[in-house]
Amino acid sequence: MSRIELLQHFPWFLIVILLVVDLWATGHVLLFKRDTRASIAWIGYIWFVPLFGSLLYFLLGINRIKRRARSLKQPRCLPSEPEVASTLQIHSDQLATLGTRLPNLARIVEQVTCLPLTRGNEVRELGPQTAYSEMLASIDQAQSSIALSTYIFDRDPIGKRFVEALSAAQKRGVEVRVLIDDVGARYSWPSVFRWLRNEKISAASFMPT
Repeated sequence: MSRIELLQHFPWFLIVILLVVDLWATGHVLLFKRDTRASIAWIGYIWFVPLFGSLLYFLLGINRIKRRARSLKQPRCLPSEPEVASTLQIHSDQLATLGTRLPNLARIVEQVTCLPLTRGNEVRELGPQTAYSEMLASIDQAQSSIALSTYIFDRDPIGKRFVEALSAAQKRGVEVRVLIDDVGARYSWPSVFRWLRNEKISAASFMPT
């Protein structure tokens, strides 16, 4: 193949190389990125900014350092005391009457936290018709502090009820703190943050975009 022919085919070679690199980067994102929003952002950048998006992902998006925390295995849970183990079994049997999900949840929490289920706790499964009323009742009954963390907090009639309840709790001396997902706080406009801050309620966002 002559030099002229190579030059004529060079754009096609470049397209193939870009396609292969972008496909590789996309596959790496799908396999190793656990955060869905981060994955969507990286894939969009890779395909809408050809080559530079993949290069930026190669430089910044890949964690090449095996963190010490990942290399160290979590310590095994200490053997449970007989009384605690029997308590866990009793409560698991009681939870089993409510279905299969709650006993499984209790076992997962014990495995993750190394803290077994003990006496003095209450577990209730709330449906969509009762969750808001139960949460508002808890806010109204709070005496010391309220910590509310949520994904979506819309500026709508239900959101207004929560803001009013939180404001009333704060006025009676309860410490109120609200934590909202940065994306979930933008589902309505204007954002509920302005509403909360007008009521002097401490509010912040997590997972900023």
